[in-house]
Amino acid sequence: MTNKIADVLRHAKEVIDTPDKWTKDHYAVDANGRDVSIEDAVCFCLGGAIGRAGHDMGAGPRDFWIMRLSLTSAIGGSIASFNDNESTTFEDVHKALDDAITLSEERISLVEIIRGR
Repeated sequence: MTNKIADVLRHAKEVIDTPDKWTKDHYAVDANGRDVSIEDAVCFCLGGAIGRAGHDMGAGPRDFWIMRLSLTSAIGGSIASFNDNESTTFEDVHKALDDAITLSEERISLVEIIRGR
């Protein structure tokens, strides 16, 4: 069974694959630093990267709920507070996504075990 949640989280890492594509204090911005929709943005916060990745991959409301649950579990709190904290680095954001991917894979595996697959 393919894990759409983990795939979207992996794509979020691609959306912010370099430090210049990641931002703090804004959800999504254009090349001029203006707040824009995720469709028009070139730079994203962690939440914005998940939003863009989910949009690109056709994630539904349930998918977003599970992604956010995995990510908040990985970071121990609010996505925005984590992202915008002055001590949070680009590397911290990518590690959080890696941890959320692992958690989402573990959760999906547990569901498969319970269902007898």
